[in-house]
Formats: sequence, structure tokens, C-alpha cells
Amino acid sequence: AQLLRPGIWAPKLRASLAPKAGTRGRPNEPARPLAFPPSSRPQASVIISAHNQSLYTYNCLLALAENTAGVDCEVIVVDDGSTDDTAEVLDRVENLRVVRLAQNQGFVAAANAGASQARADVLVFLDNDTQPQPGWLEALLRSLADPATGIAGARLIDPDGRLQAAGGIVTRDGFTCDDGRGDDPEAPLYLYARDVDYCSASCLAVKRAVFEAAGGFDAAYSPAFYEDVDLAFKARGLGYRVVYQPEARVVHFEGVSHGRDTAHGVRRYQEVNRLKFTERWREALEAHGASLPAGEDGLRRRPAGPRERDRSARGRVLAADYTVPSFDRDAGSLRMYRLLLEMRRLGLAVTFVPHDRTPLEPYTTALQRAGIEVVHGVQDLEAYLASRGRYDVAFLSRPEVAGDLMPRLRRLDPALKVVYDTVDLHFLREERRAGVAGDARARRNAERLRETEVALVKGADATVVVSEAEAAVLRDLAPGARVHLIPTVHEPSAEVAGPERREGLLFVGNFQHEPNVDAARFLASEVMPLLRRELPEAVLTIAGDPASSGIGALAGEGVVVTGWVPDLGPLLASRKVFVAPLRFGAGTSGKLGESMAAGLPGVTSSLIAEAMGLRDGVEVLVADGAEAFAAATARLYRDAGLWAAVSAAGLDYVRRNLSPDCIRGRLVHLLREVGLDLEAAAPATSGP
Repeated sequence: AQLLRPGIWAPKLRASLAPKAGTRGRPNEPARPLAFPPSSRPQASVIISAHNQSLYTYNCLLALAENTAGVDCEVIVVDDGSTDDTAEVLDRVENLRVVRLAQNQGFVAAANAGASQARADVLVFLDNDTQPQPGWLEALLRSLADPATGIAGARLIDPDGRLQAAGGIVTRDGFTCDDGRGDDPEAPLYLYARDVDYCSASCLAVKRAVFEAAGGFDAAYSPAFYEDVDLAFKARGLGYRVVYQPEARVVHFEGVSHGRDTAHGVRRYQEVNRLKFTERWREALEAHGASLPAGEDGLRRRPAGPRERDRSARGRVLAADYTVPSFDRDAGSLRMYRLLLEMRRLGLAVTFVPHDRTPLEPYTTALQRAGIEVVHGVQDLEAYLASRGRYDVAFLSRPEVAGDLMPRLRRLDPALKVVYDTVDLHFLREERRAGVAGDARARRNAERLRETEVALVKGADATVVVSEAEAAVLRDLAPGARVHLIPTVHEPSAEVAGPERREGLLFVGNFQHEPNVDAARFLASEVMPLLRRELPEAVLTIAGDPASSGIGALAGEGVVVTGWVPDLGPLLASRKVFVAPLRFGAGTSGKLGESMAAGLPGVTSSLIAEAMGLRDGVEVLVADGAEAFAAATARLYRDAGLWAAVSAAGLDYVRRNLSPDCIRGRLVHLLREVGLDLEAAAPATSGP
């Protein structure tokens, strides 16, 4: 019986080469011709070592031809002294490069022989008993596009659909363990890229420069076993990362080439070479855990805890928000996404919990590619997190998320340090909305929110706000609380087109957020009629998903509603003035920060200017009320000198307050205050 997992194909060997009756084992002609595209300048050289097992070799080549479209690669098969019909099979494949060894020499010699004939800067070693799945090679090349990465390995899957290996673990005594063996390959734990002790040569991509600097696969491990582990340790010694790439899915018919008996045949070298490896890397292995006794099949399955799986991390952070951050949809999500990336750049292992447990795409994949574990589809969150070991810090965003998770996490680990990220003070937003609309219900809701948020601030080890104004509010309401300012994160533009090459106004907002809906209506119905008296040519572009907010109805003379725009770059580079007249809300305007980072000067309300510490006539123009706002916008639109000065000052503000370098420093200070000193937490290493 096959244990099929959702989304996993359990492949079978195709019978196109099965012997015909009476032909004494001569293979059939393939059902259709097998050919690879010609390649003059390949991106990758795929090197397959084959000794007999022609049916598996043919199926490997067939899977390659079907699932490597779109990547310019050459395929090299090293016929390692085969005595079956392998030579005949290979002769029928077009544009296949074949290296023939007169005698069987084993994987190390065969792989090195293939590498010596390769033309690409990336070498991909592939066992002949594998079947790569769609997108496998693109994923490996994506990993190696990082200059710091020297080796990348695949997610290996058994033919029955179970996980075979999500990277490899090496114990103190040199035993190798496949991470996740026998588990569900679609479990969140195995779906994010991360550094590993080693990757199996069953599917291993390595930069040619790294392979050559390491001396190739070391002949000391001939004929096979531990050559891939040794190469990984050498690569780290050269300063390169060794990365597990889960998007490279490869089915592996394990044991076809060498069997499973470690006492006889080539497999006996597994123990011989373990002793060689352990002696060579004894000092590096001192930080590794000890192995567990072998199972009935001789395999060691040491459960990979944080010590093994996060061996290179400088600390472990559990982050949570309402959902996976849709970073191109709203400023709050963009801020969370960039904070998560900064945590990774600081060398932290990061687990992200979307409170709705939904794998929102393409955003979940973006986090996983950045090396962040995303916990989705998990029914018992506490049991899952308990199995993941102890975290140093929990970073919980928004009151509903922190209110639910803070007590649950503290039950799991009373010593856990918790940071409450307000995103903005929700009760302030409700108070201001009540003031604008005269809404008594909103005022009562604001009072309830105030009690909730102040209690969270007092219960957390530290609190994060996005503006100094909100920090001052919390210091009054919760004296003694540790309050840190971490605003939105923006990369300042290097080049900015001048005003003479621009026209029109721009407002951008997430229209699931009521302050943005109010601001857009205020602009279209009250400001634009006044502004167009002075600037008849002025057109306001409103960008953002209108959804059910009714924003689409604002389109008309002088007002264009685009809907959601996946890339704001062209709009920020072509419009002349950014307008952000928010009349209530809390926090800051992420889109105003983004416009300043792009060099697009803006006009905003005193509410936002005060929250962000922006000066009228310097970083922005500030105005309240329709007439004042229209006048300030017309002034900035017409005065080229003022435009250039405000643009330059806005860029300088971003560099000093919102740039990645600035935010990284604030994040390091916050973590140090809750006990995670990154300067003192030197990462453990598996290399010399």
C-alpha cells in the first residue's frame, strides 16, 4: 500500500524499456524519442553517475526532460563501467553528453570525472535512481544566486510519498541523519530554506568555484559515502553556506544503487568512511549532539531539535501577526515583512505564526524562501510549538493576536520574553474616529480597547510603537513600561526624476482601513474641486484595492481610481505630489514614508506630521481642512524650488529614521533589552 500525501506524486518506473518476450533482455525502443535541447552556454551542468540499472537511468532522464524546461542546462551521464544495456539506452538520447569509464570506480570517481567535463558555473550531481519534479532546478539555482551560498540540496521524497530527507544532520560521533525521514513532506517544518549540516549527493548543486576550491569530492572517501558531508564542511570552511532548498522536490528510489546492507558491498564503506570523517572533523563536531541507537533498518533518526536544525542561528524568535503579511497590499504588512527579513539578516532563526493559520500566497512562499518557517494548517498550535523547542523571544503584533497568544506561550515557557508590537494604538484610532464622526459607539469601543492594550503593554517585557507620539502616550498610561520605537522600513532611492518630468497627484491606501477610506473621499469630494480651480490640469490617482469600500465610485472628472497596483514604482516615479490628508487614525502613514523614500514630496495632515515628527515646509507641507490642503498642494505643485527642497529633505528623513540600517539598529537594541544580545551570541559553526 502506498502512503500518498496530498500534493505529492508517488512515481512509478515507466515500462518503455521493459524486455520483450523472447528478446533475452534487449530493451524496447522508447515509446517516444528522448532528447534534450542543445546548449552552448548552460546555466547548470547536471551530472548523473550510473552503474547498471538502465531502467532507473532512463526514467531519471525522462523526468529531467519533462521537468527542467526553461533552464538552459547540459546533461552529462557518467557510465561507470556498466555491464547491462546502459550504453544502448544512453546512445538513443539526443544531446546527451556521455562519459564512459572502462571499469566501475564508484560514485566519487565517477562524479569527479563528470565534473571535469562540465561547462557551467553550477554543477548539479544527481543519482540515476531519482526523478526530479517540476521547478527543481530553478529552485536550486535561485539558492545559489546568493553570493554567500556555495551548496544547495533538494527535498528528497520516497516513492510512497513520505519524506526521505529535508537536509542532513551530523552527530558528534559522525553519524548522518536524514531530517524528517518518514514524516509528511508538506509539514511546515520542511517547507522553508535553511542552513543545514550537509545535503545528500543524491541531488546536490554546488558552485563550480566552491567545488574546485574544495578539491572536488575527496578520493579518501572512495568509492562512496561521506564525500558529500565532507564537501559541505569544506564549503563552510571556505566561508560559504550550505542550504536546504525545499522547492527542489526530487523523488529518490533509495537503495537501488548500493542496497541497504551496511555489512556487505559498497555499503560497508559507510562505516569505514564515517571513521575517516570523524577523525578529520573531530574539533568541528564537538558542538554537535550525540547520536541515538540505530533502528531495525540500521538508520539513525535523531529527532532534529533547535540545537541541530538551527545550529548556525544566533537566537530563535517566534513572530505572530493576524495573517501572513501581504507586503504589497498594505503598509502594516510591509513593515512586518521587512522586520522579519531584518531578523533573518541578523542571523536569527524565525518562526512566523499567522493567527488565521492560512498559507496566504504568494506571501507564504516569499517568507519560506527567505528562510522563515511559516506555521499554517496546524490544529494544535501549542503542541507544535512545544515540539519546536525553546524560543528566546516572542514578537506578537496587534492586540487580538497578542491577547490570545501571550498567555498560551507563557504557559509553555514562563521564562519566554514577550515583545508586544502595537502596529498602532488601536484605541487612539477609535477615539479620533469618534471625534471626527461624533460616534458615541466608537468612543465606548475606544475605552475597551484602551484597557486591553494597556494591559498587554504591562504584561509584555517590551512594547513596540511606530511613532514617538504614541510612545509618549504609553509612557503616561503604563509608567515603567519598556517602550521602543520601530517605524516602517523603507529603502531610500538613489535617483529621483525632477518635477518637470512629472504630473498629477497620488494617494495610496489599503481601503480595508477606514481612515484611508475617509481620506480618499475627503480628497475626491472636498479638496479636488477647490484644487482644480487653480490647477485645472491636476488629476488625482487613487491606488489601492477598492473592495467593498465604495472607493470605485469616486472616479470621475479629475479623479482616477486604479484599483490595486502590484508595483507602485512607476506611479511614485511619475506623479508630482503625494497627498495624505488622514483626519483620524493612529500610528503613521507607511505610504507617505514610501513616497518620501522614492523622492516624491507630499502634503499631509497635522495628525500624521506630528506622529512622524515631520516639519511643515521641510520634509512635507502640512495642512488641515479642504481649503488649506488644496492651497498647500497647489503651492508644492507649482514651485519647482520648493518641490526639490522638500524631496531632498524627505529622502534625508528616510535615511535617518526609516532606512533598513536604522531599523536594524533599533531592533538589535530592543532584543538586547529583553535578553538576546546578538553581539555576544556568536553562531555555532559546523566548519573548521
